[in-house]
Amino acid sequence: MAQEAVVDGRHVFAYAGWTFETIKRGALSSSERSAMSDRFRLPHVPLPEMLFGDNLLQATHEASGWRVAFRAEDALATWATAQREAHNVEATAFDVTYTCAYRGTLSEHATPQPTCETLPLDRLREHAAILFYDDVILFEDDVRDLGDVECSVKLRVMPFGFLILCRFFARVDNKCVKLHDARYYHSFGTTYVLRDYETRHAQHSELQTVDTPMGIVPTANVVYEAITPQHAETERLALAPDDVDLVRAEPTRT
Repeated sequence: MAQEAVVDGRHVFAYAGWTFETIKRGALSSSERSAMSDRFRLPHVPLPEMLFGDNLLQATHEASGWRVAFRAEDALATWATAQREAHNVEATAFDVTYTCAYRGTLSEHATPQPTCETLPLDRLREHAAILFYDDVILFEDDVRDLGDVECSVKLRVMPFGFLILCRFFARVDNKCVKLHDARYYHSFGTTYVLRDYETRHAQHSELQTVDTPMGIVPTANVVYEAITPQHAETERLALAPDDVDLVRAEPTRT
């Protein structure tokens, strides 16, 4: 039986042996942003204009403790590491698109393994009942009025399983677009989660060949449909090292 509760911006939904949690708060204050910059060891580099450091989306498998969480600081940490490695530590020289290679933050025992399996996209496109849905923004920026950057995560729970999409999208006007998608899919009653990760980058000249109406700004969905991924991989994550009995631990769905 599904259970749902909302308290002070914290939304909890429990179903089929899983607990899904989302938290939505306001953007961080200037002092909180400075503290995060210090943790990144980039005190002189500005962070995204709208940084929702207290926001969270998390899915937990109750029987095993397997968990995946999505947080702004964890996402930006991948960008910060790249800046330090490239010695981009000044306000005049850094990646203003905040490009991050974030796939979510996994619990300690979760070990991704390469797989040839694919997500059941056809089934996910069907008009199945949505038991729970939420959309959480992690950060966004306007690239100094030259475009848009957004990192967000969406959750959809259906009677047969759930899908999480963590998406980073950057558009710099007349220059380039970047799209990084990490998807998690679990079919209730199985003992694993599938994760796929794709990156799409395109220059402005490539976008001019995309069949879209004149004057329409390329969106993440347009880029997803029009641009072939430069990188794509799918991984399988077992809910536990020896999880044969985990299926029995999932309660009957009603």
